[in-house]
Amino acid sequence: VKVSTVYSVGLHELPSKVSEFMTKFPSARIDLEYSRTTKVVRDVLNGTVELGVLAFPEPRRGLTIKMMPSNRLVLACPPDHKFAKRAKIRAKEINGLDLVLFERDTPTRKAIDRILKGLGVEIKPVAEFDNIETIKRAVEVGFGLAVLPLPSIVRAERDGSLAIVELAEKDWVRPVGVIYRSNRTLSLAAHKFVV
Repeated sequence: VKVSTVYSVGLHELPSKVSEFMTKFPSARIDLEYSRTTKVVRDVLNGTVELGVLAFPEPRRGLTIKMMPSNRLVLACPPDHKFAKRAKIRAKEINGLDLVLFERDTPTRKAIDRILKGLGVEIKPVAEFDNIETIKRAVEVGFGLAVLPLPSIVRAERDGSLAIVELAEKDWVRPVGVIYRSNRTLSLAAHKFVV
């Protein structure tokens, strides 16, 4: 099965799914590549890869979307930050603060911008990166805070390099889905991976 995925999903959410799949189907082979959302969609549409896995999958002609469990977007901060000991905050509490963000054209960034605007919260963008690991590192060294998908920072919280603070509003949800061409019969392995 040839699968293309975005870094945040591929590095932090797919490993357990891949491991479970390989345990059930040891003779199957998964070829996993990491890319940007636009390229994942393009590669699925042109048949370069059979499956794409991404956040905020958008309906598109020729594509079928199979939703996976969504995850929460949470606030990541250095362990010595004033929010670090808090379990939960309201978004208005980050009004005016420095934030490290995904690049503007990523679906997660667009969603974060939309949620903040809807809640009347303005932040100060201090850096934008296309890679979740770089964003985490920037938060660790004190550039600012970041809104990130929970699975991507659980390990960093465990090892003490970042603190996780839940955002109270219900809006902070990140849907994840598998996409594939509607007019193509999936290989047996791809079908088993999707279900």
